[in-house]
Amino acid sequence: MLDENTPINGLSKTIVDFWKWAYSDLLMNNHRGVFAEFIVASSLGVEETQRIEWDVADVSFKGHSIEVKSSAFVQSWDQNKLTTPDFDISKKHVFGEYGHSKKRNSDIYVFCLLKEKVYHKVDPLNLE
Repeated sequence: MLDENTPINGLSKTIVDFWKWAYSDLLMNNHRGVFAEFIVASSLGVEETQRIEWDVADVSFKGHSIEVKSSAFVQSWDQNKLTTPDFDISKKHVFGEYGHSKKRNSDIYVFCLLKEKVYHKVDPLNLE
């Protein structure tokens, strides 16, 4: 597994420089979702298991599959109005499987809401 000191050969940069450049906007929907998964995995003590992007579930814990959903009122882009939080747990096709059947792939669903409604006050790192 990479750590913050892993060099990028050919550049005077480390992998943490890339991570800061690419993933530090935690208001961005996809980054906020992965961060929510990290919060849940850390809370359960299973964050050492590396995340798999297209896995059936976001987190596995004691034989249970957990799907983590994230939503927020405030987004990283300019908004005319606040976003209405939405947590879609409708049945879906399983990635890589073909056919007409749909199902829910997880045993447990965790809904994470970034509840601040004022852009200049929002702090995704504040878990209170």
